[in-house]
Amino acid sequence: MIILEGPDATGKTKLAVKIMADYDGHPYKHFVKESIYTDYLEPLADLSMFWTVCDRFIFSEAVYSEVMERKSQFTDKQWHNVTLLALAMNPLITLMIHKPNADYSKDQYLPKEKWDKCLSLYREFFKKNNIPFVEFDYASDLPTQSFLEIESRYAAEVSWWLPMWREGIGMIGSQHPKFLIVGQEIGPNNVHNLPFETGPTGYMMSEMLAKSEVPLGDIAITNIAKVRRGVRRPVNSKDLELFEIELTHLKPQKVILMGKLAREGIPVLKSLGIEYGEMPHLGWFRRTGRSGYVETWRELTAKPRSIWEL
Repeated sequence: MIILEGPDATGKTKLAVKIMADYDGHPYKHFVKESIYTDYLEPLADLSMFWTVCDRFIFSEAVYSEVMERKSQFTDKQWHNVTLLALAMNPLITLMIHKPNADYSKDQYLPKEKWDKCLSLYREFFKKNNIPFVEFDYASDLPTQSFLEIESRYAAEVSWWLPMWREGIGMIGSQHPKFLIVGQEIGPNNVHNLPFETGPTGYMMSEMLAKSEVPLGDIAITNIAKVRRGVRRPVNSKDLELFEIELTHLKPQKVILMGKLAREGIPVLKSLGIEYGEMPHLGWFRRTGRSGYVETWRELTAKPRSIWEL
């Protein structure tokens, strides 16, 4: 997936059209400020956007809502779901930086006097969230071959993830996370098969991430039981094999185990020498009426401890 971002009139559409023309109709998706949550989530979830050139993405809403001083149309939960699923696909995110001059149309949504601030906010946004990106000036006329070659390399890096996602058991989030959150099993209402997609614990997860301000590019989320939606059973050896595959590819700095079921992964973590921490599952906090999950998360992510001290 190639994501082209940047202020108005930087050549995003021109580059996308050129890639399509040069490479036999490479799939193309144009997002606008009126695009809604499902416009992003559904083609990501069914993988139809995996090889697509995206002319803008949900990241633009974060930047433009700030520069235009308006409220974002997406909730934290929607923002997390779309962003974490997109990051799992290891997209080539390209920030278009070519500055238009006299030819800047007055009909553009972004006023010309806000153009520089908008570009600056894009850079700040990606860096704040630890989301990898590259910059490209359309005037340099880099061959489109370069984009397709890089996209192919990025896609090859997630070849291990695709079969798991198609089976409804895939992780979401960064392919190189600092923290891997391990829950129990996919919730019955998570119809797009994202861990913590919806429901009370899903919203608690988003509250936890938003309040702690851990960059989304540092996060990945999975479940220890690799079962289809709605299935509940004990963890078995196949689950642990798949968990080890995730760990081997993701190489997290630290794993956060949520709930008793997730503790079944401790032997795998010890065998790989990966640091881990534990906290009750968010469902436990909800059932017992206890708060403190945000504070617990902050402690685990701010004060690393040796696995042998846990």
